Amino acid sequence: MTRNNFAKGLVIAVLIPAVAFAEEPKIELQHLGWIADQAHQNHYFSVTLSNPTDDARWFVLPIFVENSPPKQLLYINSDSMAQPFGGSEWKGDGGSVVALEWRGQNSFNAIRVASKGRLHIQNLRIIGNKRGLAPITDKEGKAEITIVSARELHVNETTLAEKWVPYSVTSDQTVQIDAGKAPINLGWDAKTRRNRTDYRNEVVKSVKAVDGVVISVPFKPASKME
Repeated sequence: MTRNNFAKGLVIAVLIPAVAFAEEPKIELQHLGWIADQAHQNHYFSVTLSNPTDDARWFVLPIFVENSPPKQLLYINSDSMAQPFGGSEWKGDGGSVVALEWRGQNSFNAIRVASKGRLHIQNLRIIGNKRGLAPITDKEGKAEITIVSARELHVNETTLAEKWVPYSVTSDQTVQIDAGKAPINLGWDAKTRRNRTDYRNEVVKSVKAVDGVVISVPFKPASKME
């Protein structure tokens, strides 16, 4: 796979005011291109997440390009899975980046960035459908993805997400993940060769993004990867 069709334009997110910060979390997003399989178009992005605030913050990225944040930033476990979570860890220069996967309604990958942290992932996949970017592209060919930055994620509205899952979810402070780095599946138990079962012993009903900022992230669509 080559990268000859990378988009050259780098776009920095525009924040829709919800919570005021002296220094605002920022997202830099570049669409690198896409590869099709039988069911989807897989879109690859260069993503930089910056958190200049004094507290760790979550960046909630959609798994599917057309996903938008729900009302009141309350994500419902509509499929009644007892534990609708997964976890991935990328190791790179400066440490690790961890993504907490939500498999309920409005599915997402949430990355917790430390205070004053900056993370760069060179080849992050976000899934499109057979129509590609059609659901989020306007008549002029411009596209955007909606992302949420939140101070906390609450499971069942009371428990911090980082207290719920049996692995660390806070990424290291300054990390560079290059293309070609495969993530480690944190939800897999290598000893039993099954999915982990040591989550909190309570059925998950919802996840709520607390003190959330809705971020509209425009980008220039790139062409198919060769």
